Amino acid sequence: MWCWSTRRFPAKTIKEFIALAKQEPGKINFASAGSGSGIHLGTELLAFMAGIKMTHIPYKGSAPALTDLVGGHVSLYFSSLPPAIGLVKDGKVRALAVTGPTRSKVFPDLRPSRKLRCRASRPCCITAIVAPAGTPRPIIDKLNAAMRAALASPDVQARIDTDGAEPMASTPEQYAADIDREETKWSEIVRRSGAKAE
Repeated sequence: MWCWSTRRFPAKTIKEFIALAKQEPGKINFASAGSGSGIHLGTELLAFMAGIKMTHIPYKGSAPALTDLVGGHVSLYFSSLPPAIGLVKDGKVRALAVTGPTRSKVFPDLRPSRKLRCRASRPCCITAIVAPAGTPRPIIDKLNAAMRAALASPDVQARIDTDGAEPMASTPEQYAADIDREETKWSEIVRRSGAKAE
């Protein structure tokens, strides 16, 4: 995930943002693509990990949220890279941080924020492929091998870099364990934030 701020927001770094949020709990607002969305819950997780409290402003999708961020009606928006990259390059919003463990090839000068990394340095949002229960193991292994090969190809790697994502191929067993960990983590964030899907 990335942290974007309106150009009017006084903090110019993630360190300044966290300090400001701690001085004024609940006064800084953040936009999301909707209550209970991945962006909402991801931001709640990051706020919890940084020890800060913000006010959530839900929108019906990323486009209106980014429009109000540009207009200065909300202070922050956490999302993936593609929706905001053009706005940053045009100087309409400011990139404050990348929450992953490594620098982005799109914005190499932006240092990863250790304070806002997800647990175990894993991305906050994971994309995966699943198959119906009972799928024969040879088919699972064949699909897994094909996905690993695709992720290793130069074309896919280039697209992943452009999107600011991190390729993380895993075995079926590793991903099953990831699902269990993610369910525990996000259940706690939902409980703490009181988030409800709309």
